[in-house]
Amino acid sequence: MVIDMHHQYLLHPVPPLLDRYDREDIWSLQLVELRKNLAAHSAVNRAILTTGNKTEMRLRLSDVLMKRERDLMVKRMYEDGLSMIVGGHVIDGRLSFGVVEDEIEEESDVNNG
Repeated sequence: MVIDMHHQYLLHPVPPLLDRYDREDIWSLQLVELRKNLAAHSAVNRAILTTGNKTEMRLRLSDVLMKRERDLMVKRMYEDGLSMIVGGHVIDGRLSFGVVEDEIEEESDVNNG
C-alpha cells in the first residue's frame, strides 16, 4: 500500500544494495548478497524472510523490488497530479479514486435516466 511504504520495504537502498528490479542483477547475486538485500528490507518489515535457498530468496527480492517500483510510480503520479482518463473523462490524479468513482457513477446515473 502506497500510504505505508516505509513499513513495507526499505525506501531508499544505497549501494551495494539493489534499488530497482533488474532480473539479471538479482540472479547474479551470491547468497550473502541476497541475504544482505533482504535483511535491509526485513529491518522495516519483519514479514520479509531472509532465509531459504537462492531461488526462493531471488524470487522474494524480485517481489519486494517490483512492489517498491510500482508503489513509487503510483506515489510519483499522485504527487505530480498527473491527469488520468477514467471512463472517457480526464481526471486530476490528485483526487482519491473513491471520489472519482462516485462522480462517474453519479454522472452515469444522470445520463442513463
